[in-house]
Amino acid sequence: RMMAGALAAAGIPAVLDGSPGLRARPMDRLADPLRAMGVPIETAARGRAPLTLGARPGERPLHARAYTLPVPSAQVKTALLLAG
Repeated sequence: RMMAGALAAAGIPAVLDGSPGLRARPMDRLADPLRAMGVPIETAARGRAPLTLGARPGERPLHARAYTLPVPSAQVKTALLLAG
């Protein structure tokens, strides 16, 4: 999850996947605020991993957003801080 924020900040396209346990966890909690910041990101079915981060055309800057997490998560907070 945290790697998604770092890759988003750098504008590096990537596919992030993981173990069956990670694939069972919801990723929309991370993808939704990153999308709001301008990150081209997609999840697999039902908002699960793998996450696909696209390149930002012309290295467009990300937009700061105020966001309240519906479920507290240090990993998601860290990813959002890394993203910018």
